[in-house]
Amino acid sequence: MYDPEGRYADHAYTINSVSAQKGEQTGVITMSIDADTIGLGQLAAGSEVAIYEGDTGVDVIERFLQQNGFTGDFTGKDDQRYLSRIHKSGAFSGGAVNSELAELIKNDGIADSGTQYADSLGEFDYTYGSGWVYTVNGNMPAYGMGKVNFTDGDTVRLAFTVAYGRDITGSQDSYDKTW
Repeated sequence: MYDPEGRYADHAYTINSVSAQKGEQTGVITMSIDADTIGLGQLAAGSEVAIYEGDTGVDVIERFLQQNGFTGDFTGKDDQRYLSRIHKSGAFSGGAVNSELAELIKNDGIADSGTQYADSLGEFDYTYGSGWVYTVNGNMPAYGMGKVNFTDGDTVRLAFTVAYGRDITGSQDSYDKTW
């Protein structure tokens, strides 16, 4: 490092730490899951989920789903894995996209898929822009669930989108609110 007079200083630091062992608990996060976009509201309220050394986001999400009576299907390989569908008997009956959101989707050119099921909810249900997205502390990561590593105290939301996530984040001017 040089100061304004051209003198150079060099500093060395040593950091000692003890790493957690694989499988050792490293913290707790709060996770919830909702389908507000189709009027079903919160499917599992914010509950605590333990995180362990070596966990990926997929590991933690699977644990959360099991704790709340759901099962999940994941698609993709390694760090590109994502939640493609969740299952729970009868949990998804009565869902529908409200008229205001349906109009935005139509104006955005997202086609209606015409599919929906009472016992599962996943990609391509309701629209061709639907699926599961996640936020961490209110931000939507730009990478798959298999790559994320949650840290102690994080708040994670799994949300069902019908508009490529725009309805969850309000990320386009035409989506001036979130569902």
